[in-house]
Amino acid sequence: MPPDTLKPKLEPKYDVVFLSLFGDKHEPELLLSLLNALLADHQPPMVAVEITPTRLPGQFVDNKTTLLDLCATDERGRQYNVEVQLSRKAAYAERALYYWARLFAAQLKQGHLYTELRPTIGIHLLDWTSPTRADGSFHHSFHITDDLTGRRLTDHLSLHILELPRFNLALEDLGSDEDKWLYFIKNGHTMTHKQAQNLGAPIGRAEQKLAHMSQEDVLRFQAFMIDKRLRDEANHIPDLEAEARQRGLEQGLEQGLELGLEQGLEQGLERGLVQGLEQGLEQGRAEGLHLVLLMWERSLGRPLSQAERDHLKDAAHSLEHLGRMAFERDKDEIEGWLKAP
Repeated sequence: MPPDTLKPKLEPKYDVVFLSLFGDKHEPELLLSLLNALLADHQPPMVAVEITPTRLPGQFVDNKTTLLDLCATDERGRQYNVEVQLSRKAAYAERALYYWARLFAAQLKQGHLYTELRPTIGIHLLDWTSPTRADGSFHHSFHITDDLTGRRLTDHLSLHILELPRFNLALEDLGSDEDKWLYFIKNGHTMTHKQAQNLGAPIGRAEQKLAHMSQEDVLRFQAFMIDKRLRDEANHIPDLEAEARQRGLEQGLEQGLELGLEQGLEQGLERGLVQGLEQGLEQGRAEGLHLVLLMWERSLGRPLSQAERDHLKDAAHSLEHLGRMAFERDKDEIEGWLKAP
């Protein structure tokens, strides 16, 4: 195909594109290079990896299966699970731990010993940031350690969470192999082949493979649908904010007035605002709290004490960020895409 007729490269961070790049059983070298780069500061380099099934059967009859993004095993028997998440998910720490637990437990077959269990490493590439981390770092590594001494209980559990938006190095500032691979994952669709080659042979090969894959109509349609979903989510945010504020105010105040000041501060606000603000909208939480304070004071006919205000604020700030979104496909937009050259 002549260069002027090539379709633009797809974004490597889109999960369907990422899995096509790194999940090819016939070309595990790209995944090997990526894993060694991301884990260079945490374990000795591996020599080889084998890409393994991602569907884990239920442990009991009628259990649901668990479908992971990408799994692999290295020459030492260590297991790896790589997940890519473009949209913010509720309780993601628990989700990551669950994926790790299912993969770790799946090793043990009937009659096997616990000593045969091998380390399992979870790697999660997120295209969003956690509001609870203010240090600015993008790679977070988690293990089981003693609270007093910091001694690690076991090396069998390792979770790595990488927040892509926090990685902002320019091409000329890249240093480590991890920097180079993360830059490619974020910007590979805009890089030239020469730029990719300058970052090393594996990344040059990945860029070449990306350009070839991006000509496939099926993969392009899948990427198009992902992009559409992300845009739909962004367009729904204002409506969700308004709904969250309204539900938080109405239900928080209703429950608070019914239960009284003492219980209302603890239960009314938590029950009302949990439902109204569970989509994690910081603006809704702040505005809802301010109005609830005013309405409490009007209802009581007196100002709230500082202790009462502090109690109310502490309850509000402890709410967990949750999100539920339902979207419909836009038939006209999809048909227009299919008819495009």
